[in-house]
Amino acid sequence: MRYAVLGLFGGLALVSSLAAQVPTQPPGNAPPPGIFQQPGARGSRGAPGGFGTPRIPPSGSTVQPPRTEILDQPALGLPREFAPLPESASAGRMLMLDVLVAEMDKPLTQPTAADILEMEKNGKLVSKTRIRLLSLENQPSFAQFGELASKVVGRSTTGLSVMPIYNSVNVGTIVQATSRIEADGTALIQVYVQKSAVVRSPDPPELREPEGITRVLGQSTVRAKPGEPVLLSAGPSNGTDAATQTWIVLSYSPL
Repeated sequence: MRYAVLGLFGGLALVSSLAAQVPTQPPGNAPPPGIFQQPGARGSRGAPGGFGTPRIPPSGSTVQPPRTEILDQPALGLPREFAPLPESASAGRMLMLDVLVAEMDKPLTQPTAADILEMEKNGKLVSKTRIRLLSLENQPSFAQFGELASKVVGRSTTGLSVMPIYNSVNVGTIVQATSRIEADGTALIQVYVQKSAVVRSPDPPELREPEGITRVLGQSTVRAKPGEPVLLSAGPSNGTDAATQTWIVLSYSPL
């Protein structure tokens, strides 16, 4: 009986000694000490090494194994901040723009767009230019009507006659616009208008002084309701250019 008890204690001591020599597994997903992970492996930015082949540093080396990093934790957030996407600029609905450039020899104070359209209807304008431009929402549209006109820029004198000197210039009317229709039907319109013409002299060509060019420019961003005209510009009301007044009226209708 005595020898049996001693044998039992001796067997337990042998098992405990063998268990102490077995390496313990580190907690979590960390690799055993002294083992380098494959670069690019999930959860690590490890040093070089063969896939699935552990590398053990040489004896006496002071190189420490790389620290395991968990890259897919929700608390870390996005790796890079991006700017918000721009507003959509896709083409939308079609609309018809109507631009009227009107001239009158009578100066008026604070005319409205309706007043100018009424004068056009009654034939009280010295001249008028009307351009209709079909436009697609959110897309720029452009129209130009004009000519390459000749104007006198000087005279040349010979022993027997005087000859006028001509020069060619581009004159006419240009309309450019970009529109966007909002939910309530109001249109936000960016518009540019230019009108130019040669000031013709009544004198014969050989007696003319250099002819000038008149030019009207207008650029604006306005809100307009369907069928309601908007006055873009009016003037001038004084100075040497006030012989005639020029008005620019804009209206639109959705299609």
